[in-house]
Amino acid sequence: MKREQLNGIRRKAVATWWDDGIVETVAGLGILLIGGIGLLGYLVEGKVSPWLYALFIVLMVALAFAVRKAVMWAKARWAWPHTGYAVVKGRSTRKILWGFIVVSLLIALAFIFPSYLPTIGGAIGATILLSVALSYGLRRFYLLAALSLLLGVLFQITGLEGKMSIYAILTAIGALEMVLGVAQFVKFRREVVRNEG
Repeated sequence: MKREQLNGIRRKAVATWWDDGIVETVAGLGILLIGGIGLLGYLVEGKVSPWLYALFIVLMVALAFAVRKAVMWAKARWAWPHTGYAVVKGRSTRKILWGFIVVSLLIALAFIFPSYLPTIGGAIGATILLSVALSYGLRRFYLLAALSLLLGVLFQITGLEGKMSIYAILTAIGALEMVLGVAQFVKFRREVVRNEG
């Protein structure tokens, strides 16, 4: 078998991790909570305070650990009893490195050109979502990537304050990701019921 064929088979196998919509639902909820807390704090105080910014950073780090635990719990409860369980090797180091470089460059641009933070924030989100879409062939992530970039540009044009725009982008992307995840989960459950019934 040729290397391209093996890569195609591996890509399809890894893509099944996303078939049930659980990852999007849990990650979307976490992102929605982070963005929502940021927006709420901003609306209450009228500015982005240091405590709010610190809470935002802490929540981002906690989210990285909590989402994985929540996804594993949900998959064990609702997906794996119907599909089975397999451990699949993660993404290649080279792809992760390229993603890290692109996001790092965008973050550096945000520091160099802080007045363009909404657009750069939207581009960072779009880069991450596009990376997932391209890596696993998930068409619904193209929609999320386009929305992230569109929101960044829209908030830039409307003059929404930099950090406030990031909270707004996170809230919108988290909500849409969660809705897409729930829709995918409903589709997955219908297929399970049809196949088992």
